Amino acid sequence: MGEMISMITHQWRQPLQAVSILVQKIPLTKMMGNKSIDFRIFIKS
Repeated sequence: MGEMISMITHQWRQPLQAVSILVQKIPLTKMMGNKSIDFRIFIKS
């Protein structure tokens, strides 16, 4: 059961980390003068 919980938490960490990176990037992008952010570059096809 512990291994199953470990796998589930791993599946949640990766998307949460990606969202965290995007949120941190927003102020930096605005400071650099970009008015819009293209989030498509972060989506894997």
